[in-house]
Amino acid sequence: MTDQPRFVNVAVLADLPPGASVAVRVGDHSVALFNVAGSIYAIDNICPHAGGPLARGALGGPDGAVVSCPLHGWRFDVRTGRSPHLRGELLRTFPVRVVDGAIEVGIIEVGIGDSVDQIGGAGEPTGDDLRLRMGPPEG
Repeated sequence: MTDQPRFVNVAVLADLPPGASVAVRVGDHSVALFNVAGSIYAIDNICPHAGGPLARGALGGPDGAVVSCPLHGWRFDVRTGRSPHLRGELLRTFPVRVVDGAIEVGIIEVGIGDSVDQIGGAGEPTGDDLRLRMGPPEG
């Protein structure tokens, strides 16, 4: 098992202006990309409540970084995957980078016999990249 993400080109930065979002496929995952004041973030596109497409939700909150699910209004900070109002609710986040105007999302390859718990990430996002969190929410 490798703990380094493999980056996949998923979108063009010019097509995702500040305040915009789009759903993309990364491997087997539906991922929502968000442009928050020029920074790109990637989270699971599926709301854990009722499966709503988060890329279709509205961004808001004090920093413009909280998406509301279009189905029932569950909210998640796109920078961290955490819900500001539902304790313990955490979406998977994906590392993002922009290379020559192309948005790339990182995925971690899972080998045979590896479990999701074995690949779990740690820490809060820093810099331009976010860390992939696939384990249970941190306590």
